[in-house]
Amino acid sequence: MYRPNRRVLVRSIDDISLEEVPTPQPGDRELLVRSTVIGVCGSDTHAALGHHPFIGLP
Repeated sequence: MYRPNRRVLVRSIDDISLEEVPTPQPGDRELLVRSTVIGVCGSDTHAALGHHPFIGLP
């Protein structure tokens, strides 16, 4: 069953997008792991809002 991979791409504070990308094909002696739950670090949230003391966005 096809399920697209999604990623959030942050180019700048005003340019954040959700994209669908192809599912990578594992090579020899590799495997593909499906994530069931993901999270966002609180520091990343503060950085995205411009409130982190030393992490900035591009």
